[in-house]
Amino acid sequence: EVVHEKKSLLSKMPGDEWEKFANLRLLLSYMTCHPGKKLLFMGGEIGQWHEWNCKEELHWEVLQMPFHHKLQNCVAALNRFYNHHPALWEEDFSKKGWEWVDFKDETHSVLSYLRKGKEETLLCIHHFSGERLDNYLIPYQRAKIAKEVFTTDSQEYGGYGIINSEIAMEKEGLRLSLPPLSTLIIEI
Repeated sequence: EVVHEKKSLLSKMPGDEWEKFANLRLLLSYMTCHPGKKLLFMGGEIGQWHEWNCKEELHWEVLQMPFHHKLQNCVAALNRFYNHHPALWEEDFSKKGWEWVDFKDETHSVLSYLRKGKEETLLCIHHFSGERLDNYLIPYQRAKIAKEVFTTDSQEYGGYGIINSEIAMEKEGLRLSLPPLSTLIIEI
C-alpha cells in the first residue's frame, strides 16, 4: 500500500538515489515477469518521492529529472515488452507457463525461471544484489539460442548499460554478466 503515510514505492527502496531507482526497476520488472495481472498505483510509473494524495495531482515535475524520466521509459518499455511477448501472459493460469531454473543461489541473490507461451519461451533472471557478477552461470542446458532481449540495466532506463551481446552456451548452462539490481530477459 502506498497511501495513508505508508510512503511511495520509490521512497521505500534502500540505498542511494541510483540504488533506489535500480531497485524500483527490478521490482517492476519482477512483477511484469510473474504470472497474473499487473497493477501499478498512481505515480509509481514516474517514481514519485511522495505517496499519492487524492487532493492533488501527480508530481509530474519530477519528469524533468533524469532518473524519473528514465524510470518512466523503463515502465513504458516493460509494458510494450509484456504486450508483445505472449510467453508472459499466454499460459498465466497453467502449470505449462512457468518453470523454475534456479531458486537456490542465496549467496548471489539470483532467481531464474522460464515463462512459456505456446510458441515462445523466455528465461527471466532477477539479480537482487548490488554487486556486478561476470561469467555467472545460469544452470539451463536446453537452450537452442540465447539472446538478451530486455534488461533493466539499459542506460536509457538509468542503468549502467551492461549488455550481454553474446551469451556463452556451455554444457553446464548459460554464462553471462549480471548487472547489479537488475532483470534480464533472455530469448531461448
